[in-house]
Formats: sequence, C-alpha cells, structure tokens
Amino acid sequence: MSTSQATTPAAAPPTVDVRLSSDRLLLYVTAQDPHADLAGTASRIARDLVALELAVEVEAEVIAGLLAEACQPGEHLVDYPLLTGEPPVAPRDGEIQWQDEYFAEGYTIDEESDRIDYWERAEKRAVEKDQLIAVLLLPVEGTPGRTLQGHEIPVPKPKSVRLRAGKGVRSEEQGDRVLYHTAVAGRLQLKDGTVSVDEVYLIRGDVCLETGNIEHTGTLIVQGDVKENARIKCDGDILIKGLVEPANIVCGGSLTVGGGIVGDQEHELQIRGAVQARYLNDVNLRCGGDVTVTSQIDHSQVASRGAVLVVKGRIAGSTIKAYLGIRVAVAGAVGATGTLLIPGFDWELEDRVQQHRERINQLQAARDKLQRAVAYLSTQGQAGGQGDQAEQLQAKLAQVDQALKNESFALEREVEESQRGAVREVAVLAQLHAGVSIRIGNNQTKSDRHYEMPRLVALRRNKVRILPMGDLNTPS
Repeated sequence: MSTSQATTPAAAPPTVDVRLSSDRLLLYVTAQDPHADLAGTASRIARDLVALELAVEVEAEVIAGLLAEACQPGEHLVDYPLLTGEPPVAPRDGEIQWQDEYFAEGYTIDEESDRIDYWERAEKRAVEKDQLIAVLLLPVEGTPGRTLQGHEIPVPKPKSVRLRAGKGVRSEEQGDRVLYHTAVAGRLQLKDGTVSVDEVYLIRGDVCLETGNIEHTGTLIVQGDVKENARIKCDGDILIKGLVEPANIVCGGSLTVGGGIVGDQEHELQIRGAVQARYLNDVNLRCGGDVTVTSQIDHSQVASRGAVLVVKGRIAGSTIKAYLGIRVAVAGAVGATGTLLIPGFDWELEDRVQQHRERINQLQAARDKLQRAVAYLSTQGQAGGQGDQAEQLQAKLAQVDQALKNESFALEREVEESQRGAVREVAVLAQLHAGVSIRIGNNQTKSDRHYEMPRLVALRRNKVRILPMGDLNTPS
C-alpha cells in the first residue's frame, strides 16, 4: 500500500487520477497539491468515481475533508489510498501446539564435541502425570469482505485438525481450545490422531543405536539385550530378557536381567530397588534392595542396602558391601585376589551423615559470628540502643544453639537406626577360599586357609571370627 508522497513541482503528478486496486478494496488517488484547489479537486474526483460504479456514493464535501487530512499545503498525493472497502477476516485453521519436542526426528548434538550423538534421539517422549502435553486450537470461521463496488469477497472454510485423547490422557475444552493432560506417567504415543500414554514401554528387540538411549517414567521391558554404551533412565521397574553390556542404567524400581550383566570402570548401575541377574562381571552397582545372583559376581564393586545373595554361586575378586548381610555358596577362588566382603555396611548412611555435618558446620559458623557480635556490643555499653541489639543477637544465638542440638541429635539418631538394622555377618554355604577378607565395622580378618564346610563369619567379642556353621552359629 502506498502513502502520500510530496514531490517537486517539476515532477508533479497528473492533476487528478483515480484507480481501484486489483482486489477492488482500495481507491488510490493521485493529485497535485490538493490544497491549491481543494473543492475543485474533490469535485473532479467525485465525477471520476461515477465511472467506477462504487457501491456507495461519496459526496464531494466528504472527499474534500479526506484530501485535507491526507497532506499539507504544497504537497502532492501519489497513489494515496483514499477509500477502503471491507477487508475479509481470514479464518483460523485448527492447530496442535505440542508443549515439547515429543516426536522430534533426528539426534541431538553433543555440545562439547559438536558431533551428532547417535545414541541420543531428539524425541522426548517420557512424561509425568498431570503434565500439559498439547493445546488444540479449534478452527475459527472467517468473515467475508466487500469491495468498494459492493461485491462480496469470500473466505475459505477453516481446516480442522483431529486429536483424540486415548489411554492415559484427559482432555478439557476451554473456549476456542482443548487442553490435553496426562493422566498417568509413562511414554507418549501418537497414532492415527490419538495421543496416549503407555505406562509399560515395550522394546521388542535390543536397546541399541536404532532405539537410542531410553528415558521412561513407567515400567520398561526389553525383550533383547542392552548394547554397549547405552543409557537407560527409568522411574519404574526394568525387565531385560537378554544381556546387559557396559551401560549406564538409572532405575527407580527394581532391575531384573534374564542373562548376565557385564560392565567396566566407565559405566555404573544405580538401582533404587532390588537387582536380579545370572551373573555380574566388572560391574559397578549401587542398589537399594537385595542383589540376587544365580551364578557369580566377579571383579565387581557392589553396594547394596539389602542383602547380597549368591546362594548357589561364587563371589571372587570383588568388593561387596551389603547392609543386610551376605550369603554365598563359594567365597573367593583359587588364584583370585582382592575379594573383600563388608556386611552391615550402609552406603546411603555416608551421604546422609555428610549432609548433617555440612549443616552443623554452617550453623557453627553462624554461631561464631553471632558470638563475636555479642562480645563487641558488650564492650560498648548500653548507649544508643545497643542494649536492645545485644538482646536480639542473644535471642538469635539461642535459636542457633537449639538448631545445632537438633542437628546433632538427628545425626546420632541416623547412625543409631542404621546400626540397629544392620546384619553384620557373612554366611558361606559351601567353600571359603584363602585370601578372602571380611570387614565388619572397624574390624577385619582374612581367611588364611581353605574351608570346605559351611562357615559363618561374624563379630564375636570385638573380633571378626570364622565359625563353623551349626546350631550355635546360624545365619540371621
């Protein structure tokens, strides 16, 4: 759309010229300095409008007023839009506004190396309960326009978009839109215009480059293997029917592996619940429940807040920390070194104790600062309201002292409760090889010979002793 333009007298436009735009919505006027003869110019334009057959007759007086507002004296008008019809209002098509890149294609780029990470897909299908996942904008009808000659300008019908709430998703209409929230946590699916949430994520093959890394808020079932360098993060239980190669797994429930688990120093398993597998080889595992292994634990680092149970197999070349004790058929092996069994050890307690100590140190620093301030005010006497300040500081000091007592008591209670629930014994059901070390609390012993009969290793009179298993020495 052009606007009025001032030109030099030499480049003056025609005296008067009017024309309609191609869509018949705008009337353009070109005129030399309308203010020089406002009435005459308006009359000339009014006469020219008759030939254009406008739907509404426009009086010369009205045109004169429009010209006067359009420019200043001495200015010319060039293609100035003097009159306008009724423009159409376009319809709004229906649209789905996804709240995240749930179904994005491709892979992410590693920020450090600036390379594509083929394990990390761009899609983000793991969702939480009550999460807003999509907004469906409903189609809105448009409004037809009208030309200056009175002809209607039609508008197309708006396009609709279909989105239906399936299993695990609820919808709520609000005015011109529909909101879609998850009813459960899980993995988002979109099929044939229906969005749903699967609480159980089933992978029919392996976790590999084809699937990418897995993040899921429900239960995960893998019918194949977990390949090397995969990463799995799952809030629920994980069932893997095949093997696990060196991979990072974070599981909020229990982990069950039909085959064995092979690891290395660069990968770690963090399992909130229990772990079951055929064997562990070079695995770095932290676990909140029992660790049950059918065959063997070999060259692994295992920390469990439950029991470690290898009642038909062997533990060799590994460090095993188990809060609820250890039961194993064979401890150690011929030629194996570095087998260390630590029953009654609460690995989570270390983290909680560290948190308490950090808070105690912070409170102690605040107490020291308050004491210095109180000591300074006491040397200044009672002038200038300093007595009131000293009382306020003393009150704060008393609060900090009480907080220190509470934190120290909480620390002591944490330690006492942990010690009360610990099972500090190792039950060796078949063979105990020479060279196996057992540590209970601050006490440790090493087996100096090979035992063929069942043995119970426990603390007796502040010493770790290897005892024959029988009526008097029965595992807890």
